[in-house]
Amino acid sequence: MKRDYYVLQWKKLNSNMSALEQAIIALEEAKKRDSNEYKRLAIKIIQIVGHPHLAYLWFAAIKAKVANAIREAWQEVLPDTIKAIPDVFGFVPDVEDEEKFIFLPLYSFALKIPFQLEKPYMSRDDVDFYLLDSPLRKEKIFKVPTVASTSWKGALRAALWQLGYEEDNEVIIRLLGNSRESDEKQAGRLYFYPTFFDKISFEVINPHHHETGVGQGPILMECVPRGAAGILQILYVPFGRPDQNERECRAEVAGDLEVLVKGVHAMLTTCGFGAKTSSGFGTVKDQLNDRGALILRAKTTDADVPPAEDSPPSSEVNHLESKPEEIPQLTGKPHVSKWTFSTLGELCQVARQVAAKLREGGLR
Repeated sequence: MKRDYYVLQWKKLNSNMSALEQAIIALEEAKKRDSNEYKRLAIKIIQIVGHPHLAYLWFAAIKAKVANAIREAWQEVLPDTIKAIPDVFGFVPDVEDEEKFIFLPLYSFALKIPFQLEKPYMSRDDVDFYLLDSPLRKEKIFKVPTVASTSWKGALRAALWQLGYEEDNEVIIRLLGNSRESDEKQAGRLYFYPTFFDKISFEVINPHHHETGVGQGPILMECVPRGAAGILQILYVPFGRPDQNERECRAEVAGDLEVLVKGVHAMLTTCGFGAKTSSGFGTVKDQLNDRGALILRAKTTDADVPPAEDSPPSSEVNHLESKPEEIPQLTGKPHVSKWTFSTLGELCQVARQVAAKLREGGLR
């Protein structure tokens, strides 16, 4: 489908060749006189062609100077084309919605981490035609930079491996599941949501030969710039053996929570996520962009939730038991606990406290 689209654009390009030739002549003359007019004419060429990437690739083969002008004009207008996805589409649900959280199994929890990039984020998209060799991965419809849920999972697995957790570790298998090569095919308890950004920029890198140390020339790459804000959301749903008792379940959830938070902290602050992490890209600040939250499907006395409400009369309980669809209304906010934090360091402290309460049986 993409190739058919570009064939159509190529046909339109041929039909506008005379207009393009005139614009190219005017562009070369404007370069000697006025830089502003030069940029304006480069944008005009993009408009005639109808697609900046196709225009660049076309002229790169016949007129390198025109291709460079198109690329420079595209670099200036690209940041203005990135807009945040409207919340009405609900691409990423609000994990702090307690009315929906009560439908999850007991001891399910969610992490919401509004972060701010310390270093630019880079990734690689799989588009066929693009002006740059290394385009940033974007959402297919709105074309905004994104971190896919699978990318978060891979980055967390890599961070935990660097912390010493092997693939066959029982906690890693519970959290992330088995590897694809495994015959057991066990799914993980974690569900990752994608992250979207509303900013885009460029980085110039100069890779060096690994033997001679000689630079191979500057490479222009798309990136999400430093300071851009995003939200990492992770959902954890415990499931285990049918004969597992509550004490064992609490112990597993406590251990999983501690390891998860430890891995998330390392992934965001040290190991990084995305491409070029070995060069320091893809890390975030310890100070969060907004208040983060840990939401647990259980009741505790020290969480940031209202006090428990009085239980309804037994006659009402019996009445509700005959209508399963109404039971969640009976077990509302008193059975959902929430802790907030403003730094990743505070998140680690909160996780240790909640894990200790789970092991002691202080949550239900």
